[in-house]
Amino acid sequence: MKRMADTSVDEKIVEALERISQAVRVLAWKAGTVLQLNPIQMQILVFLLKHEHVNNKITSLAKEFNISKASISDSVNALEQKELICKKYMIEDVRNFNVHLTAKGRNVADEAALYTRDLSASIASLPANDKGQLFSVVGKIIFDLHTRGVIPVQRMCRACKYLETDGEKHYCRLLERALNTDQFQIDCCDHEVATGLINDRD
Repeated sequence: MKRMADTSVDEKIVEALERISQAVRVLAWKAGTVLQLNPIQMQILVFLLKHEHVNNKITSLAKEFNISKASISDSVNALEQKELICKKYMIEDVRNFNVHLTAKGRNVADEAALYTRDLSASIASLPANDKGQLFSVVGKIIFDLHTRGVIPVQRMCRACKYLETDGEKHYCRLLERALNTDQFQIDCCDHEVATGLINDRD
């Protein structure tokens, strides 16, 4: 009889997360092939779709995706050539610009945003209690990676100055209401970085 590998729970969790990450990459490549976009171009379009009212400069996008400004610039220029995004230059400094979706780009971004639907369907099939526990655990991992500098940009409740918590009870000073962990946000438009954490955006 073959013996099972003596693998720690920590290692098995990391392996499981790697498999999910690989699945997301495969889904992104498949959708990108149909839309004639590479994964980072898809991510930029989806991000702009969800953050239309944010000043999306090259520097901010580079921080968001944790890649170099040169790589982001190349992707933005490629999207501009495809007429999916446009650059709006600053009146006070014509060297700086914000990136926005065009009407065509918004339509493509809507399609690109659907690339995770298989993963969404899998999560939707879970019992409600499992979803809540999963969301809480994943949020803790993301926050820890953020504090370690692995994930530089976060707009989540755990990293927000408005959150008051004793570890069990949580209160948002902006909304003036108590929060359960399943009500925490991962990408809040009203987020303000907590003192001592990595800066959010320019």
